[in-house]
Amino acid sequence: MTAKYIDDHSVLGVSYFALAVIFALVGQFIAYGALDLLAGAVDFAKADPAHSTPTLVLGLTLFAQIILLALGLSKSGFTAMRAAVGTGAIIFSFAMLLLLWVALQCVLYNACL
Repeated sequence: MTAKYIDDHSVLGVSYFALAVIFALVGQFIAYGALDLLAGAVDFAKADPAHSTPTLVLGLTLFAQIILLALGLSKSGFTAMRAAVGTGAIIFSFAMLLLLWVALQCVLYNACL
């Protein structure tokens, strides 16, 4: 029995690019969930009167997603298919940022549409 070959372009056999795409698809939801959990313990209307917390958290998550996709592309090798998938994942992530920002305004500040 031989050990499975794991090269330096993967983590436990999963490429860095695949992990970055997964984070790009679910990262905004993770950030939303974290803020939603904090909503019960923190009064965001008093703590953040400028309503900037959702913008900062979701914006920094998008920034991290873009950086991780760029690193995943550089480590796994640049191909046209990976570039297209990465672009699609970032477009999806930006769309979720916009939708979840509106949802967080309702959850954190009771500023519902």
